[in-house]
Amino acid sequence: CPFDDVSGSYSWARGPVGAAYASKVVSGRTATTFDPAATVTAVEAAAMIMRGLGYFQKDRKSTKIADSTAKALLSTVESTKNAVELVSKITLAAEQQANSIQEINQGVDQISSVVQTNSATAQESAAASEELSGQSQMLKELTGRFRLRMD
Repeated sequence: CPFDDVSGSYSWARGPVGAAYASKVVSGRTATTFDPAATVTAVEAAAMIMRGLGYFQKDRKSTKIADSTAKALLSTVESTKNAVELVSKITLAAEQQANSIQEINQGVDQISSVVQTNSATAQESAAASEELSGQSQMLKELTGRFRLRMD
């Protein structure tokens, strides 16, 4: 393997990287640097796959296949990004709806409490009204016993 940086924690990959380099499937960033921790783009991955499978020849047909594969991979990546974005928006909307439902439930609980309080107050008022009616009748009977003279 001609790359000095395929060592240490990457030393296990010296053989495969060297073989891939010898087969012209991969190349280094420089003549002696491979950069094993670098991020590989979809286009780079497609090119390496096509070279490894032997499709990446110098003829136009192979180049078209590689280009087509790279475009398909890029399209898949973009579609996946769009799907992730849509799922994120759906998740946000669902969270907002859940919060709204929670607020509605709190409002319904408050209304229920007020209705219960009003019901209890109405019952107390009805009992007090009945008591007053009874006392009014008794007062009427008591005052009916008195006779006023008109002299």
